[in-house]
Amino acid sequence: MTESLHTQLVAVLNAADIHPALSEDEIDSYPYVTFELPTECRYTKDGNYKIVGNLTIRSVSDDFDQADELRSGIEAAVAEGFQGPEYTSRLTDVRKDCMDGVWVIEQDYILNQYD
Repeated sequence: MTESLHTQLVAVLNAADIHPALSEDEIDSYPYVTFELPTECRYTKDGNYKIVGNLTIRSVSDDFDQADELRSGIEAAVAEGFQGPEYTSRLTDVRKDCMDGVWVIEQDYILNQYD
């Protein structure tokens, strides 16, 4: 079941024409998006209740407007793609930082997938 939370995220982002890289090692140009999605199963006495994912997604660019546009597209895609009876999402934090002319915008979400 945890694989489907990851699969749903990639599908939601791809539908918004945002294609995350598997790792920063495969990147050779800006802009790009990477994410981490550790998951945890939460159980009841009756079995699986839900999967909780702590998503951190990074938009990286050498242009602030480009990085912020990616951030905005991600926020809209996650809000739309993780709603309804099977999925929910909550944006918990946004951090913007610039180092050596490269902008990194990190967004933290809590994603829930119900059994």
